[in-house]
Amino acid sequence: MGIPVQSTDERAARETYLVLLHALAGPGRHLPWPDPPGSVAAALGRVGEALLDAQATFRATNASLATRLAALGAVPEDVSRAEFLFADAAEPGLPSLAASAGVGTWIAPELGATLVVAALPGLGTPALLRGPGIRGELQVGLPLVPIAFWETRSARLAYPLGWDLFLVDVQGVTGLPRTTVVQLI
Repeated sequence: MGIPVQSTDERAARETYLVLLHALAGPGRHLPWPDPPGSVAAALGRVGEALLDAQATFRATNASLATRLAALGAVPEDVSRAEFLFADAAEPGLPSLAASAGVGTWIAPELGATLVVAALPGLGTPALLRGPGIRGELQVGLPLVPIAFWETRSARLAYPLGWDLFLVDVQGVTGLPRTTVVQLI
């Protein structure tokens, strides 16, 4: 028996997964993709390939992305019950999608959703971040997302309840776990 060899797709999914893991461990820090995709849609697809399998449930607001994620074996689900939600920051319904996302229960907080949002291009929204993974406070320019989204996030999080967030762009990803307090400045 030989040593198993990873395919190119498996290696890319593993590298993407590691970037996502480090993004949540270092909240607010924008981490680059190891192999930059050609578009934000391709970046969202890579995130899906790294996180979803046949046991995962998801909701994607983009039809072509939903088809790609379903091809992985993941199961489309209603927003309130989906483990992973994929959306675009430019969509006017993003705050209501976030308001409907599952936050888990006191007995099973791990049932809170993971939101994967394609961020708008721009200089960023200035914010102060506090929480685990951040020494004191961290002032950052978060990828552009509507202010109403941040208001919804603040209203929905009550640790350990809440959802984790990946802000994705063509260059990389910013992770914000539910434990991170975001104060826009």
